[in-house]
Amino acid sequence: MTPQPLERAELKRLLGARMSKRDRALLALLYRAGLRCAEACAMRMEDIRCVQARLIVKVSKPKNLARGAPQRELGLDPKTESILREWLQTRGDAPGFVFGTRTGSAVDTSHVRRVLGRLRKRTGIQRRVHAHGLRHTFARELYDEGIGLREIQDALGHRNLATTDRYLRTLGVSAAVAATQGRTW
Repeated sequence: MTPQPLERAELKRLLGARMSKRDRALLALLYRAGLRCAEACAMRMEDIRCVQARLIVKVSKPKNLARGAPQRELGLDPKTESILREWLQTRGDAPGFVFGTRTGSAVDTSHVRRVLGRLRKRTGIQRRVHAHGLRHTFARELYDEGIGLREIQDALGHRNLATTDRYLRTLGVSAAVAATQGRTW
């Protein structure tokens, strides 16, 4: 599948649409923390901690954990942190899933697909909007912000720099790919 990062105008419409605090926080983490959908849905309250008044989220159940995928911790930009704090105030601090259902189980990835589909229609976005597209947008924006390939690799939770290189190459970030040519990591 070809990566489909969203444009700023599309993101603004999508994230500015009316939705629950829970869904807004979930989408914000997918977008500005680069979490995979399943990683965000599996996040538990003990995966969030406060360091020097800033929130840090831990991805304790990354894709392919059994095959050596690294757990990782991510700082949040102020806007995403604010959105998450707003949800946590509503949710409370009881143990369990950060994005749980009324019965206490984790929100399913199919819920995220439905929410994104409804938001796409409501906001008039003409192309497919999906959770992994928010991750693609995150990777492209990190590169555009001047973040190094190693840091992007860590943020995405890739074991190998070659995976990050392929990821950025498919996003059309040719300068990033050129920067890796001839470099020893």
